[in-house]
Amino acid sequence: MSSSQVQSALSRELLSSELEPLERDFYRRALQVAKEAERAGDKVTAELLRNSVRLLFLLRLQKELRQIAEGRSLPQNIPEEEKAVIDFVGRILASLGEAPEAAEKQVKQQKLEERAPGARMEESVLVAFLKPYPRMVDRGLTLGPFKAGDVARIPRRIAEELSKENYVEIIG
Repeated sequence: MSSSQVQSALSRELLSSELEPLERDFYRRALQVAKEAERAGDKVTAELLRNSVRLLFLLRLQKELRQIAEGRSLPQNIPEEEKAVIDFVGRILASLGEAPEAAEKQVKQQKLEERAPGARMEESVLVAFLKPYPRMVDRGLTLGPFKAGDVARIPRRIAEELSKENYVEIIG
């Protein structure tokens, strides 16, 4: 992935009233490009990429939430970070007893996927880092390093440990 691909995805999303296709691992790859730019000493490009990714994420969430409010279903292949937020919102709406049909369908689909044979063995959660945390390796999975304000999906058991030490706030 390149810097121009990130900018292109943001431009497409800004110019369209509908949700544009985006790869499931787009954000992870885009932030990797930003980290590489920073390591190369190009802090301006790294910051531009991070800001573009944040704007793209928020813009897409706005469109996805509007679709749910209108009772339309979302594409199945949305990026993992967006799916985590949408699933969380769907559960909240369902708990309030006011979930539109599409949100309820999303919650049911998630429950089916969790029970499916190919589902991930370990539950993960979305967290916001409250302070910097170094790179960690757990069961072959490399995470981080993280800085204050970063949002990431990490295994629940790690999130709970980091939460006890006030490194993260568990979002959902």
